[in-house]
Amino acid sequence: MNRAWKVVHPSRYNFDVFKQREDLILSRRLEYIKDLSDELAKDYKLTFMLLSSAFRTSISNYGDDYKPWIFDWGCGIDGQRLLRRGNSWLTWFVLHEGPQLFWDQWWSLSPDCAATKNHIRDRSIEAWFLPKEWNDVNEKWHDIQRDYAFKVQKAMEEKAAINSDFMSVNPIGYFTQYAEIRRLREQTGSPPVAETLSHVPFHVDFRCPEELFQKSCMLRDERAVAMAARTSARL
Repeated sequence: MNRAWKVVHPSRYNFDVFKQREDLILSRRLEYIKDLSDELAKDYKLTFMLLSSAFRTSISNYGDDYKPWIFDWGCGIDGQRLLRRGNSWLTWFVLHEGPQLFWDQWWSLSPDCAATKNHIRDRSIEAWFLPKEWNDVNEKWHDIQRDYAFKVQKAMEEKAAINSDFMSVNPIGYFTQYAEIRRLREQTGSPPVAETLSHVPFHVDFRCPEELFQKSCMLRDERAVAMAARTSARL
């Protein structure tokens, strides 16, 4: 029966197989989260916050050298927050690929290779257009993947919130401590902390959304006009 269904309705058969696989993965992930300790859930949340900060759609990321954020609504205007909360398809992709994705770009691949800095970006765009036999983006599949990633993130968020304080799952405190140590070393005349990871292509850069770029240009022009007006007034 399955073989006949595959021949008569190949697209429907492929979708059923895909859906069953995603259902099974989601079920096992949610079961795993139930038995996860509160501390590990907090570690996961903190890790995901740090990972999401690597994805950027900076104002300076404009032009053909950068590929657009194609995965969600808003073209990446709020991509980092969407990624953390599980509202982005990229959340599913990161969960699917696992830490190897980041290990490759940040460690295994040569930082001298031009393709290394865009390894994660290019892999995600390639995966977005799978399966390859489709001529267009399969939004039906992506909606399910995005929805299931959100359920995983929501379950982990609830788990991490148990007996939790804000600072234990907020990376700002760690960055503040690092800045204080650097300032203290400077004040005491100690040599600065040696930066050992400046060569690592940490960021995953996408093209800045057109709306943000145009807004930036408008603000820049307004500041230039205001500065010219102040200069003229002094004269």
